[in-house]
Amino acid sequence: MLQILSYTDSDRKLVNDQHNVTCEPAASVGHTYTFGAWYKSDQPVFLVAYYQNSAGSWVWWAQSPVQAASSTYRHATWTSPAVPTGAVRLSFGLSLRSVGTVTMDDFTLTQN
Repeated sequence: MLQILSYTDSDRKLVNDQHNVTCEPAASVGHTYTFGAWYKSDQPVFLVAYYQNSAGSWVWWAQSPVQAASSTYRHATWTSPAVPTGAVRLSFGLSLRSVGTVTMDDFTLTQN
């Protein structure tokens, strides 16, 4: 669960562990990926994606269109742009950009 109690600007994200190689799938440059998650939220959310470069730094990559708030679990999916040159691993999650709460479950990642 991700909760924002007060808000000025920016966002908060909950993404898979970016310090554990077993949680970070390898990236295939030039391929797209379909990211998915079940969520419920009192505010709109976004799926967000990062990649790790060959120097070991995590780089913000892309985000989905807005996903509607939902009081019951809703399945969000989004297909990324092609993985850029230099990407070696992937990380993704959900982003909340206002005061509110999002609960997430069952993340999926499929290489296209």
